[in-house]
Formats: sequence, C-alpha cells, structure tokens
Amino acid sequence: MSITCPKCDNSIMLQGPVRKVHCNACQNDTDVPVKYWKENLYDALEWIVSDMKEGESYNLMQFGLFNTKWSVYELVPRCSKCEKKLELKNVDRNKESKVKCSKCGKETNIVPAPSWLKRRVPTADFFVNVQMHDKLEDREPAITGGIALTCPQCGGALIIDGKDRLVPCKYCDVHVYLPDDLWLRLHPVEVKSRWFLVYDKKEVEKIDFDAHWE
Repeated sequence: MSITCPKCDNSIMLQGPVRKVHCNACQNDTDVPVKYWKENLYDALEWIVSDMKEGESYNLMQFGLFNTKWSVYELVPRCSKCEKKLELKNVDRNKESKVKCSKCGKETNIVPAPSWLKRRVPTADFFVNVQMHDKLEDREPAITGGIALTCPQCGGALIIDGKDRLVPCKYCDVHVYLPDDLWLRLHPVEVKSRWFLVYDKKEVEKIDFDAHWE
C-alpha cells in the first residue's frame, strides 16, 4: 500500500496503520487521518467476505484525500522470506510479539490493533509484518553511530547523524549540504512489503456494510 506525497508527489509506503508518514524524498511528514484507515479497511473487508476466495487479489488505484495504490489479498499470513504459512494459534493478540517461521526461522512481528483503530473497526484483531512508525525519530537508523565527513572549506571534522541534510561546521560556520549518495545511505528508499490484518471472519460476515456507509 502506498500514497503519493501531497508535497512532492513521490511515493510513500504505508507499511501498516499509522497516523503519520514520512517522505524520504522531501523530508516532510504527512498526517494520515483515522477516517482514511476506517474507510479503506472496511472496503477491504467487504471485498474479502463478498467477492474474494483464498489466494485472490485486487490491485487498485484510488483518488481522494490521497492518491492510493494498493493490493488486497485474501491470504493466510505468510513468512516474507520463504512464503511458509505462519503458525498463529498461540499468538497473544493483546501485546506486541514475534512469531518464528518453522521453515526458515525468520521472525515476523505481531502488533495488536491500535485502540484508535479498534474503536472504528472492531473486527480488526491484530496485524502481522507491519512497521508501526508514526514519527521519524521512531525509525531505526539505516546506519548506526556517527559518520565522519570533512568540511570542504576548512577541513574540519563534521559528525553526521542523518537528522538534517544541511550540516553546520562548528569551525568556520559554513553549512555543508550532504551529497545524494550519502543521504540515500542514511535514508534509503523504502520498498513495499506485504502485511496482514487478521480478523474473525464470522464477525465480519455479520456486518451490514450498506448500513455502515449510510
């Protein structure tokens, strides 16, 4: 799932139901309203229970608050590395945890539906393989530790932490603009990944979707 950045028109990946996303191209944050998630998740659940069979998918481009590009699957959660079905019977759906793939050993995160989402979409149980980063500072850095760079004017040492592309030199007061290759190493382009919403199918089938949208 991805949206077009409203400020620079580059793609921003939505790797889970977050309230804020960060664009690595223009370095701006964008708020994602609760209403956006409610409408899209109800759409997905309606398609799944009314039209889709196991393994089927819809590829969609929607226009509205955001230009959204997404694919919806009716699929049992699988390992992103080897595609083995994940064993979720013993998962505690009320707390964050990880489940290990029985085939390749890769760990996949389990995240309960946030309270703000659970109030609007009660049938949402928990999520698998999502990245729940509402803020830029919550993200894992691409490179840990400082990076040493030399000021092109005075030769003084600059310590780069990746928070700002324009870095002041404490020796000569010039501002150094980080080159593209270094900036992309610090903030690599995010690639899309498949994540799962786990739900109780019997409860979803009880929903009167026509009444819900009235």
